[in-house]
Amino acid sequence: MGLLTSPARAQQVEPARFGGAGQWVMLGSSNGLHIFKETFSQSEAKYVDAYGVVGIDRFVARHFSIGLAAGARYADDQGYGVKTFGETKATSISGGVRFGYAVPLGELFSWYPRLTLGISRTHSETTVVGSWNDFPAPSVSSSIGPEVHLYAPLLVHLVPHFFLGFGPRLQHSFGVQRGGPYAGTQSTLVSGELVVGGWWGEAEADASAPAPAPAQGNASFGEQGQLVLGLATDASVSHRSNSASKYSETAVDLGPSADYFVLKNVSIGIDAFIGHSSVTHPRTAYA
Repeated sequence: MGLLTSPARAQQVEPARFGGAGQWVMLGSSNGLHIFKETFSQSEAKYVDAYGVVGIDRFVARHFSIGLAAGARYADDQGYGVKTFGETKATSISGGVRFGYAVPLGELFSWYPRLTLGISRTHSETTVVGSWNDFPAPSVSSSIGPEVHLYAPLLVHLVPHFFLGFGPRLQHSFGVQRGGPYAGTQSTLVSGELVVGGWWGEAEADASAPAPAPAQGNASFGEQGQLVLGLATDASVSHRSNSASKYSETAVDLGPSADYFVLKNVSIGIDAFIGHSSVTHPRTAYA
């Protein structure tokens, strides 16, 4: 008696698809560390900005994920008004829990809406360092309260474990501003944003949807002909407003970041940024 193996009956192992139970997901827009300082020659003006964000999600069941998000920021803006030289220091901290659901849309696409329920705290203080008239009292504003954040990008899965997407974002803070020019207001952000991300972890293949073709070969990073898309890649259109206030801000940003390996281990890339913004706000005592 022998054991016969028929090629026609051999089972083909299909690669796991995005959204399988046990997978971990990270989005570039939810993770980052940024430290920035700008100074001007022959001037005391300066701008310092430092922030960090971290977010990770896990599919606890097929298509359904739960995640955590947290972030903190510090900014110090020192500059000139019409008749003053002032400084504004601002801090913020936020955190929350996130729920997502991955909807498969064929072989290459999926829709991944995520709802974050969290709490945030902000504090800002503006003081006049120098003035050609009088020195007004410092302006202090703060807020603390719950916030809701919905992001629903359409994802494109061109290669295994990597995706690129774009979708609408809605964020509203229920914390009411106390003090400052926007006292009594709440902040709302509406935007459309590009996202770059990836996932890892073992999971059973989704039998209800066709599997993508398996990757050819096991090329290592740095091989000639590879294209690397940086997490700094950004494209967005946004509008922020404050309730019961004339303040509004509209911005359009485009920031490509990519590298191409022209030779083995040698790449040439581009990292650029183009932005435009328009702000409407009430006049302050420091104008």
